[in-house]
Amino acid sequence: MLDRDLLTARQILQQCRLFCEQIISSNFKAAKRTEATELVDSPEVWLYDDGEYDEAFNNRFSDARKKNREAFRKIVQFAMLEVGVREKGGHNSGRRVEAYLDYVGFKKGAPWCAAFVSWVFAKAGHKAPRTAWSPALFPASHRARDAIAGYVFGIYIPSLERIGHCGIVETVDGDWLRTIEGNTSVAGSREGDGVYRRSRHKRSIRYYADWIAKGF
Repeated sequence: MLDRDLLTARQILQQCRLFCEQIISSNFKAAKRTEATELVDSPEVWLYDDGEYDEAFNNRFSDARKKNREAFRKIVQFAMLEVGVREKGGHNSGRRVEAYLDYVGFKKGAPWCAAFVSWVFAKAGHKAPRTAWSPALFPASHRARDAIAGYVFGIYIPSLERIGHCGIVETVDGDWLRTIEGNTSVAGSREGDGVYRRSRHKRSIRYYADWIAKGF
């Protein structure tokens, strides 16, 4: 009787130990996902990694893109560092805004969402794109079917009958993008006063462009 009771007790202890190990493992994985989400606001944190970070941000690369992930990371990092820039001294002006425009050969006063994108790519070490004309960012040779961080996105403006606003994809979460955009506002205007983070649904995006893996 005593031996049977002792065996039962050992079995119970073993089951308890396995149960506790499962809880600890589950909490550890959850903590890593939370950490990844909290760290996204830091420009020092790369947005991709194998395993938990990749899962947290829902970024998926094809084999062809994986070799370029470092370049995509730099695009996002340099864009993140510009968040908070605001126009000064009038419409489409200010030292930083004028630096974006100067890079593409324009003076203050011109729309600058495409100039911002071009300037960010230049800071990350790329010669292209280099344009102030947002439709020029989406030639057929550079278009991509879906979003990943580091892609350029374009929004179609019906009144203009063309792409009228653009920016850079920062993260992807299901059907939603977190973007970094110049010449916008909190409300998402295409004629805003600064560089902002925005949340946009994929349905609002007409085109994505890959300026890293497709030839540059």
